[in-house]
Amino acid sequence: MPAQHEIASIERRFAKQYGLDLDGIHRDAHALRVLIADTTVASKAVGDTCYTYNGSQAIVPDLETTAFDAVQPDPRIAYRRVELNIDEATKHLQSCLDLRKEYGEVAKLRNDTRFKGEEFVRLDDVHLQEVNAGLYKLPWQEASDERGGLVVSLEEAQGQLNMLKEMLGADAAGHRYSAVLTDPSMDQNIHNNAVITRNVANTNKDAVQTIALSTEGVRTALDLATWLDRLGTAKASVAQLTSRLDSATRREQYLRSDEGFRTQRAAISRQLAWLQIAEHCRDASELNYDRRLSRLKARFDENLVALVERLKPIEKGLRAVYGIDHPLETPSLGQIVETAAIWLILVQNELSKFKRRQRLSLCTVIAMGAPRADGTGFDCTFDVSQADIPHSALLRGIALEYIGEDKVPIALEVQPPTNAWSSETDTSALIVGRVGPFSPSLDLKAQHQDALWNGSGIGTWTVRARAPDKFQSLQMAMHLWVLSA
Repeated sequence: MPAQHEIASIERRFAKQYGLDLDGIHRDAHALRVLIADTTVASKAVGDTCYTYNGSQAIVPDLETTAFDAVQPDPRIAYRRVELNIDEATKHLQSCLDLRKEYGEVAKLRNDTRFKGEEFVRLDDVHLQEVNAGLYKLPWQEASDERGGLVVSLEEAQGQLNMLKEMLGADAAGHRYSAVLTDPSMDQNIHNNAVITRNVANTNKDAVQTIALSTEGVRTALDLATWLDRLGTAKASVAQLTSRLDSATRREQYLRSDEGFRTQRAAISRQLAWLQIAEHCRDASELNYDRRLSRLKARFDENLVALVERLKPIEKGLRAVYGIDHPLETPSLGQIVETAAIWLILVQNELSKFKRRQRLSLCTVIAMGAPRADGTGFDCTFDVSQADIPHSALLRGIALEYIGEDKVPIALEVQPPTNAWSSETDTSALIVGRVGPFSPSLDLKAQHQDALWNGSGIGTWTVRARAPDKFQSLQMAMHLWVLSA
């Protein structure tokens, strides 16, 4: 469990990470402490005086902060590789969309943590003041006051019961009312009242005395019944008060212990809450949502830059290679992903329609080579003109064969014309291995499709063959796979 100085350190780290003004929070807490100490202050003054801190707005950092024009073109991305660039751009776009969705989810968790954390930090001090003011003492203090009142009530009720018992007790003595309700005492009282009535009568004294005895006997019996009822009520009151006193005593005893229980429960919950807040601030923690947002933004920026690097070559390639003029308007800051998503859908639709008109052709050009003086092979040049391939044909690869009686495979170095390359940065020769004799029935496969994609076949192709000794074949056939509309 963290100590108080550790809790203070956690509080400072959390406030720094989430932009809380600890001085403002502590200032309001102190104002509350002062006002609560003054019992004459109205509750409205507490809200007006002790709630001056409004907290930060918890604005989530913007995800898309890269300007479109800030991304420099990469010469390694060939504009002629339109299809490849579209595929890669689509993948990077999808990554951006996925990362943006995850960023929003983490941002929501981040703000939930920030507001709940601020709520806990601010209420923690209020709770401590409540405890100091007697929050946990109040229940058992109320139970103690109730028990004290019941003790006094029970003593009074017991006194009333004892007095009634003494009035009815034959052996009672010590008070003027002792044994006053016993049969001898009541009979004597009836007789005395009858004698008094007889003495004050003028005539028929015996008859008057007889009637007086009867009347006084009835009255005395009624009075006795009333006192017996009071006795029963007193006994019931004592029984009820005794039961309530026992219950109040047990309740007070438990609530005295419950003060410790509640204090311990609150302390455990408070310390665990601070530990949880500490985990939200730990640098390597997955619950540190600010760090996760930073990592997500870094990944998003990389994918966004890669996306923009391909959007510009796609626009150029569509216009230069396929004649599809669909300009991409420069997106405003924060709108690259949305703009790119719509634009890619439009250009893919246009490209799909264009490709429906394209046809793949296989064209063959034959040339005669000349042996090298050192005997290591021969050189051959292919001059491909517009007459050899369809108009505006786009390369999709090449293959070579030699014409002659030799049977061994040879290796070639092919230097295409400059406009045949798909990338403007490629200059090295193409290596074509296992070149065999010309065979009309052989199903050849196009080679170096990536290097020659959408290039032009027109121009001079230089071939340098490495052949074994006594190799006689000098004539070569070059096959070009081309697309034309």
